[in-house]
Amino acid sequence: MAITDFSYNKDKLGNGAVTTANRNGIRLLIADTNSTDRLFSDDEIEFFATQEANIYGAASLAATQLQFRFASEADKTVGDLSIKSSQKSVAYEKLAKMYLTKSKDKGSPQIWLGGATISGKNTDRSNDDLVQPAFLREIFDFPKSNTNSTLAES
Repeated sequence: MAITDFSYNKDKLGNGAVTTANRNGIRLLIADTNSTDRLFSDDEIEFFATQEANIYGAASLAATQLQFRFASEADKTVGDLSIKSSQKSVAYEKLAKMYLTKSKDKGSPQIWLGGATISGKNTDRSNDDLVQPAFLREIFDFPKSNTNSTLAES
């Protein structure tokens, strides 16, 4: 496989956030840092980066691709020389699982507390595009009367 575009700079590894400029970090994680033994092109690395929420997810996706690539290759032996693609496939499978776990840890949902301040509540109430929770939509509607109140009046 001839890869025409390849770049790696160990001095610019980024901050862990996935950006197309952070191919160096993804390459480091999957051990694709040798320009004479390239695994992916820059465009392929950037594709992985755009598919995932963090650098570990992108590395997991790349490692999974390598797992399948090496699984499709047969083990070869010529005299004393032996190339075990199946071992590479197993190694990349383990790497993909490890980075997937790390990706989930890094990408876990963060707790957010909304409406903690009066100004925050007023901002949310004035946003016409914000879907109001069901318990607020009818909270000031009084059955058997013609009186309806809105949150703006409260």
